[in-house]
Amino acid sequence: MTGRTCDIAIIGGGLAGGLIALALARHRPEVSLRLVEAGPQLGGNHRWSWFASDLSPAGTDLLDGFRHEEWNDGYHVRFPAYRRHLRTPYRSLASSDFAARLERDLPPDSLLTGREVAALDAGGATLADGTRLTARAVIDARGFAPSPHLTGGWQVFMGRHLRLARPHGLARPIIMDADVEQLGGYRFVYTLPLGAHDLFIEDTYYQDSPALDRSALSARINQYQQQMGWQGDPVAFETGVLPVITGGDFAAYTRQVATDGVATVGARGMFVHPLTSYTLPMAVETALSVAEDADLPGEQLAAKLAARA
Repeated sequence: MTGRTCDIAIIGGGLAGGLIALALARHRPEVSLRLVEAGPQLGGNHRWSWFASDLSPAGTDLLDGFRHEEWNDGYHVRFPAYRRHLRTPYRSLASSDFAARLERDLPPDSLLTGREVAALDAGGATLADGTRLTARAVIDARGFAPSPHLTGGWQVFMGRHLRLARPHGLARPIIMDADVEQLGGYRFVYTLPLGAHDLFIEDTYYQDSPALDRSALSARINQYQQQMGWQGDPVAFETGVLPVITGGDFAAYTRQVATDGVATVGARGMFVHPLTSYTLPMAVETALSVAEDADLPGEQLAAKLAARA
């Protein structure tokens, strides 16, 4: 590593980049790394959920060290004419818990938050303040890049963490309640019981436009709470606009976002379920794959991950 800042530079400290850093620290601690995030906190302000059956044993082991919620008796779905209880165990991870573990388990000098990247190349990254990081391999994990080369729609949502004065009595998640007024697209409400007095309620829309009306969605969550008899105080909020990809010219998209010799991962690298927009299972397996191939030159690692996508 003589003359280099690190062996592997990971640009983007969201789910994909953070898990790669964690997998390297766990399985290849001798490999030096830098994890660079533009925002003030690793992981941003998100909640990631997954089905237990989505992960391999190694993937489950990687995530077990995070404080997270789990429901081993499955979840509910609701439609106007149907109700079902499905038995697959379900999991959910808050970005605050994601960040806390990375800050605890990664070497302190490997984390750079609040640092914008001005340019990337196969030999490293130049930060907005002029600092140059050099590396044997560079991984671009900066998130999805909208593109005219892809077709589809958008998943738009607002989530609210609600704290109730009395127990809500909900034992399992309702991961899709579509027995609600359909407005502007396919709509459903998603509810996670985070504790006896805590709920996470998310109003979700599949629609043609990425527009998100915060006031309207907040009012509709209020209405849903009233219908369910849940009265409490908001603790936290999140919003999101995710791509729902139905087709397109993926080679052209790759040419648009890729940098020669730089590995592209996460949603930016199309490691995402095209319809649900779930990224966690693919992010976990990608992280394990990078740790397994951590000695590859950057160009070879980039080519291997491109083939995997």
